[in-house]
Amino acid sequence: MELDHPLVSVIIPTFKRPHLVDRAVQSALKQTLGAIEVIVVMDGPDEATLQALRGIGDPRLRLTTLPLHAGQGGALNAGVAQARGKWIACLDDDDEWLPQKLEVQLRTAQGSHHLHPVILCRVVARTQSEEFVWPQFTLRAGETLSEYLFCLKSLKRPLFGKGLIQTSMILTTKELLQTLPFTCNLVRHLDTDWVLRACKQKSVSIEFVPEPKPLVIWHIESNSGRISTHHDWRFSFHGVKRIGIS
Repeated sequence: MELDHPLVSVIIPTFKRPHLVDRAVQSALKQTLGAIEVIVVMDGPDEATLQALRGIGDPRLRLTTLPLHAGQGGALNAGVAQARGKWIACLDDDDEWLPQKLEVQLRTAQGSHHLHPVILCRVVARTQSEEFVWPQFTLRAGETLSEYLFCLKSLKRPLFGKGLIQTSMILTTKELLQTLPFTCNLVRHLDTDWVLRACKQKSVSIEFVPEPKPLVIWHIESNSGRISTHHDWRFSFHGVKRIGIS
């Protein structure tokens, strides 16, 4: 029954990082919520990842390869199209989940009064030398999402880590992700872009789980050379000179 009708579809986009994606996949398969499927979308031919994951003997794991490189947004959208669950959770290939993540989020989602809740949780932001629990503050009543993400209310509130939305935090409905797919031409800020667009839709609410403990481990690799280490919106677009956020 769990294989035919999963409650949650986990989408993991990846490309040529088999040593990392294996950790992400294992953390998804070890969730206390068993009625799931895990869809790994290889963003282009990737034989090393394919071979590494074929050794995992769990029928809930599904592997798919895109014929051409489509970027993170395109890979996520391809995974959504194949998903069989009503609910979808995204997981970056270099992150991992704590075991109760999906169970806690699904319970929160099923108790929501909105048709398409976007359920978020706290993360452990881990570097090679230290770790932090982010975000320090969750979205408060009457606070808009743009205020939460971008406005520094007080000098006592650090700007980074105050308002945070990261891909591996998100659980929402498949229907919403089909109606409002991820933007394909973004290099970074894909998650923030999507949530800002989603909160404008009818029947959508942005909600944090009530439990204060973090449910995601966000691995922040220092000196990795990744574009995600840049905190500048200019890096979000290819060939776009101006960005407007309403």
